[in-house]
Amino acid sequence: MAFSQITWRWSRWLIVYFHDLFMTALSLLMAFYIRFDIQGAMDRAGLLLFICALILVLAMAIFPLSGMYKGFWRYASIRDLVNVTQAVTILSLVAVLIVFLFPSTFDIPRTVIVANWFCLLFLLCAPRIIYQMAKDSGLINLKKSAMKKRGTPVLLVGEGSEAANILRVIEANSDTAFHVLGVIGNSEWTTGREVLGTPVLGTEHEFEAVVRDLEKKGNRPRKLLLTEEALTRIVDQSTGFLVTARKLGLPYSTISADVSDHSPLGRQLNLSAVDVSHILGRQSKSIDRNETASLLQGRRVVVTGAGGTIGAELCNQIAALRPSRLMIIDNSEYGLYHTDQMLKGLRLNLPIEVVLADIRSSDRVNGLFADFRPELIFHAAALKHVGLVENNRREAVLTNVFGTHNVASAAMSCGALAMVNISTDKAVAPSSFMGATKRIAEAFCQAADADSVNQRDQKGRGTRFLSVRFGNVLGSSGSVLPLFRQQIANGGPVTVTDPAMERFFMSVSEAVGLVLVASNHGLNDSLLPGGILVLDMGVPVKIVDVARKMIEIAGYRPDKDIKIVFTGAAFGEKLSEKLATEKGDLVATEVPSVMVAKPSFVTSKLLQSKLALLEEFCQANDEASMVALVQELVDDYSLPAQSSETDFARQKHELFS
Repeated sequence: MAFSQITWRWSRWLIVYFHDLFMTALSLLMAFYIRFDIQGAMDRAGLLLFICALILVLAMAIFPLSGMYKGFWRYASIRDLVNVTQAVTILSLVAVLIVFLFPSTFDIPRTVIVANWFCLLFLLCAPRIIYQMAKDSGLINLKKSAMKKRGTPVLLVGEGSEAANILRVIEANSDTAFHVLGVIGNSEWTTGREVLGTPVLGTEHEFEAVVRDLEKKGNRPRKLLLTEEALTRIVDQSTGFLVTARKLGLPYSTISADVSDHSPLGRQLNLSAVDVSHILGRQSKSIDRNETASLLQGRRVVVTGAGGTIGAELCNQIAALRPSRLMIIDNSEYGLYHTDQMLKGLRLNLPIEVVLADIRSSDRVNGLFADFRPELIFHAAALKHVGLVENNRREAVLTNVFGTHNVASAAMSCGALAMVNISTDKAVAPSSFMGATKRIAEAFCQAADADSVNQRDQKGRGTRFLSVRFGNVLGSSGSVLPLFRQQIANGGPVTVTDPAMERFFMSVSEAVGLVLVASNHGLNDSLLPGGILVLDMGVPVKIVDVARKMIEIAGYRPDKDIKIVFTGAAFGEKLSEKLATEKGDLVATEVPSVMVAKPSFVTSKLLQSKLALLEEFCQANDEASMVALVQELVDDYSLPAQSSETDFARQKHELFS
């Protein structure tokens, strides 16, 4: 921070500080006037000066310690007024105590102190409130107020505290570049009223008429800002609002306000394109980052598959929790470059090693881990497109099975604290070859973890191997949503396999946050050896409902503007997925939204012999024997009947959920 900025900050602090001390002296004078009138106060001038000096000395110490100067007048809040009240009360109580202990020295009526409490509270709070109101109304800094009027004219869609917070932040910051013409509410009784001085022009059903009326007045909005609550409700109720917005040529974005009182920097607007996460129809899982921070802070961390959606978000959240070093690995040059640029944009001053490597090479992985000596490994690298894997089964075995084996072996060799394997609900009673390979990866980690726990009991150390299982992540490369988005952009049709097809869904940020929380819990030795951590994904969502909501969010009418076509269940797909074989297999933990699947796995010795044989089949390109052995390893894997070559050719170009 520049020296001039530091000087200005201290100058402003001192101005406020001396203002409060001046008001303290003035309040005592007012209290004497209230009790004795002017003549009586003048007759007691010596006593008044003596007590004033005492009160000022006390105030000089109490005010800074009370938290009065943590906030800013520009953002005066209830919390700031509470801090002022606490400081004034403490000051008065100390004064009462001194007067009580030294009655002969401080011969004043107790009513003076009571009157002083009211006067001082008013004199300290009123200027703060008046200053904020003047700023908000534009009376102070008229230049900034004029700039707001020249900002992009917008309509804010939404009501309640969320809309009020957004308006408050827009009014407080001229650099938001928005001029809010009015609010579109959802209740008729609010029309004609105001939210923080901004008129409610009509309801969502009257939206088109509101825009036409503004157009006649020469104030046509150029953009719509939707609160999170408004968008969720609009999509859930299928009101047709977004269809009207598209017809009127009005682009729209979601908007939220961070209204933290700790710093003016916390009062910012977060503007984003409409996110398909609103299709969930539920609030994101609450995540306590404190425990996760203690897991990662100061440690050397590796993320494989860092170029993928989940891997990139892992890197994003891990980097923010201040590890000592971070290594990101992927065999995709573009994906790795994209993640590296994202991390550089965070400006965290974190040493990051960007490694282009294939986890299928055991020598390469062992060499990297031997040099880096990671303490935590998050293994997200995998092949996970159901349709593509069915046509490239050998590649899936080499990546999902032996790639995981290589990472786990290297983690054990370098003495890592833990390896976390990112798994999928498709590993439960798999009907796809992708799911079967991920189940084998789980089984290997389970067996390795059981061996590690035994080793820890005997030698006091050993690497933990954890698998975290969850369903579809919104917008990830393995999700059907990118396909839907592209089909909508092309004008349709949107292809859905079956009307009854349903999946668990979670946003990528939510899923990764819970992965980190679950990993921290999994490192507790009380976790059953070989237990699989399972994230609570909520209730399954029908894929056709996802398609309809995405079409509506894009501003089109399902089955009218954009058609939905059912193509039939693809090879290897199930109509619904489960997070565990049986519901009773899941055990709740003390961590919300994290469960543990009871362990059931083959021994490490038997598994290693089977994997050696599987590797031979892969090298010989003997797919029939390879598939048969996978079926043997995963006894609940049901291999569907082979599809026709025509079906395979069609599926090869699709992304399946």
